[in-house]
Amino acid sequence: MKRTRILVPGLAMLVVVGAALPAGAGVAWAVPGTAPYASRAVSAAITVPPGGSFFDDDGNIFEADIEAIAAVGVTRGCNAERTSFCPTRSVTRGQMAAFLVRALGFTDQDPAIGFTDDNDSIFENDIEKLATAGITKGC
Repeated sequence: MKRTRILVPGLAMLVVVGAALPAGAGVAWAVPGTAPYASRAVSAAITVPPGGSFFDDDGNIFEADIEAIAAVGVTRGCNAERTSFCPTRSVTRGQMAAFLVRALGFTDQDPAIGFTDDNDSIFENDIEKLATAGITKGC
């Protein structure tokens, strides 16, 4: 098994390791509402399956990062079979909500939060969990 060590320099890379970090790791974090989760945003050693999880990231400069976020459950890929990552596609706000919820471990959801433009989205629960945590207030 391949071992990968990833350092997280900021929010853009938070999704890489958030779900796998040990409690109490400690870090200064400047994103409002994330203080309770800041200790999870430093680094982690992650076991990456041989050959990887996705067939379409082989040889990609970010392959180790892609496989790392898959190994900790932050991404599930872009198809029902979970065999593709689609590294050249753009990420929607709903998809990013899912990444952040999984990476940061958000579980609370305020039933009073009710965005009207996400009612048919498969990411509705993730979006509302981010709002409950104070990460988003909508657009």
